[in-house]
Amino acid sequence: MTPEMRRTLTLVQDYYAQHGVSPSLRKLAEMEGLSSVGSTHRRVHKLIERGYLVQLKGRNNSFAPASAMPNLADFSDDQLRTELAKRGVGHG
Repeated sequence: MTPEMRRTLTLVQDYYAQHGVSPSLRKLAEMEGLSSVGSTHRRVHKLIERGYLVQLKGRNNSFAPASAMPNLADFSDDQLRTELAKRGVGHG
């Protein structure tokens, strides 16, 4: 991981811990002292590819630290089935 990627990841993790959401790409670029979001966008997507950040479904350009996502192993089979049923997702 490059120093720039490490810095971006740390900024996202710290912001997420403080606010419960990740910063927008524009806000993140601002926090990095950049006037354009291009470099930030590339770093964020590299971090997603490498598993340090996760892309949030249904939200364009929205991401979160992978460490903030629940570990499905912590839930019982019944809890998972109940949640899938609420969402209208069948198994098979």
